[in-house]
Amino acid sequence: MDDYIKVVRERVSDFSLRQAVLFGALNCEKMLRGYKIFTELEAWGDYDFFLSLTEYIYSDILEMTVKLIMNYRKKNLNGIFQI
Repeated sequence: MDDYIKVVRERVSDFSLRQAVLFGALNCEKMLRGYKIFTELEAWGDYDFFLSLTEYIYSDILEMTVKLIMNYRKKNLNGIFQI
């Protein structure tokens, strides 16, 4: 397990902030099912908070990606149609 942690830490250290946040959200999402069961059994914790947080991160990344794609296409179209 120590080697696994070391490898993950090395790879994540090269991530941009956005990539690191997405990596964290993906890991959080994987744990949500178990966390939901835990919060129900123990009547402690806030499952909805972590669910909404991961949804927010995904929507923010999707929105940013769409903007980048639209800007890229706009630049390419401007280059094609310039006289």
